[in-house]
Amino acid sequence: MIAACIDSPRSRVDSNPPMLATAGASHAAKPEDQDLQPSDTEPVMIRAAHPRHVLVLMACLTALNVMDRQLLSVLIDPIKREFGVSDGAMGLLTGTAFALLHGTAGIPIAVAADRGVRRSIIALGLAVWSGLTFLTGFARSYAEIFAIRVGVGVGEAAGGAPAQSLLSDTFP
Repeated sequence: MIAACIDSPRSRVDSNPPMLATAGASHAAKPEDQDLQPSDTEPVMIRAAHPRHVLVLMACLTALNVMDRQLLSVLIDPIKREFGVSDGAMGLLTGTAFALLHGTAGIPIAVAADRGVRRSIIALGLAVWSGLTFLTGFARSYAEIFAIRVGVGVGEAAGGAPAQSLLSDTFP
């Protein structure tokens, strides 16, 4: 609920004074221009009612992110026994499978966060990685768990740059 009131495509912080568009030309806001509305392309600062709530939510998001990354490390031995895989295969599963797309997906996700609604990108990433983490428990083969962990890496990438950007705008 808190996140819903803090981010919109127009909620970017602008260090310049508010600008209002009139007849194709922009000028600094003056008292006589108070009845004018900002254009859709201009940044408009929208402050969270409770910025500390945003901070707590992003801290919880990061905690979930870290816990999920460590989940397979705790369960290496049972997974290795169940699927009959080697230490090398488990190394690929806990490292390469996750990092394969986590790093590369982070760049386009960060670009999308700059152009779109960050809270929606964060929420979608959380839903993807939570759902795929849940599906990890139902994997029937090493290939399935590997593919699922690749997807988790993509989902968790949405918890990085967009969350940091949201925090930097909330606490300028």
